[in-house]
Amino acid sequence: MKIMVIVWWIACLVGCRVDLGTDQILVLEMAGVAALPSTSTRINDSENVSFYDPVSQNFTLQAVNLTDSEGGLTELLTTDEDQTYTIVNRYQIIFSTDISSLIGNNYSQLEVLFEEESTGSAVVAGKVEADLPFTLDQSAVILADGITIETGISLTYHVKANWRYTVAVEENDTVMSAPELELIVATDSL
Repeated sequence: MKIMVIVWWIACLVGCRVDLGTDQILVLEMAGVAALPSTSTRINDSENVSFYDPVSQNFTLQAVNLTDSEGGLTELLTTDEDQTYTIVNRYQIIFSTDISSLIGNNYSQLEVLFEEESTGSAVVAGKVEADLPFTLDQSAVILADGITIETGISLTYHVKANWRYTVAVEENDTVMSAPELELIVATDSL
């Protein structure tokens, strides 16, 4: 006990957060990122089309699943209600759940499923263009790395919406195309 108090006290001095609890949490955070989708059809030399980044996009979370090596599915999203989130260019938590009952289990992949039909907004020529529809080409994003749920270790993943230049304006017509979604293990940078 004395050592735990000393570790906590030292961590407070250096500004670090030390969690002495035993909660096992899986967290999904999501943000729009200024990266071109790999399927981008942006034409660099077009005089008639202007391209912009979205200000926000709406995503409806439908499922979060872990799959074991034999194909068995563990559903982590336990509500029947879909959750819609407005995503901007800063990470925000879109899902978290207690995974302490899964300690010791190994999984081959994490899958996050979104509704295909969505909307977003952008600022074009100083005017907000809201409710621009788009359809996700890939509504499911998968991280196919081995995942082991271990005692004392929480898991955080980032869903990146690569949305650079997905808003196109030609004459008076504004169109938003779908971003490319990417699921990665969380790091400190976008």
